[in-house]
Amino acid sequence: MKQPIEQPVKKPIEQPMKQPIEQPVKKPIEQPMKQPIEKPIKQPIEQPVKQPIEQPVEQLIKQPIEQLQKQCKKLHQLQQKFEHQFNQQFRQQNEQLQQQQQQQQEIQQQQQEIQQQQQKIQKQHQKIQKQLQNQFEHFQKQCEQQLQEQLQQLYEHFQYQFEQFQKLSEQQIQIQLQ
Repeated sequence: MKQPIEQPVKKPIEQPMKQPIEQPVKKPIEQPMKQPIEKPIKQPIEQPVKQPIEQPVEQLIKQPIEQLQKQCKKLHQLQQKFEHQFNQQFRQQNEQLQQQQQQQQEIQQQQQEIQQQQQKIQKQHQKIQKQLQNQFEHFQKQCEQQLQEQLQQLYEHFQYQFEQFQKLSEQQIQIQLQ
């Protein structure tokens, strides 16, 4: 039998324990504390309390109504003037037609010529009537539109004044309560 060869037991190599490297503790850099910048306290600007408009509500309503009445009166005058011009032109054309008819009866030889002129005049008359009608309708639409716009502006103006009046009233009540 073979005898086992004795091998020396391996001993671990002793190594010295690693010592931690001492590092100096970092101290925070001392900085001077920042002083808050002293700002002066803003004083509220004293504004005088607005006095409410010393106009009675009737006066506020009366002025625009009077303006509207004046505008309506102007519109009515323009309409009358327009109708007068229209009637005047219409009468003139009718008188021309009558004169031509009289000439037709008196002078039979010129009958064909007069008939042609009459037809032309009637066409012109129709054209003029159409033009005048169109102008009148256009004028009427413009007047209605202007009135509508003015009424809208007045309404917005009243609305604004009413809101301002409410704000002032509320401010005065607040001031009186304080």
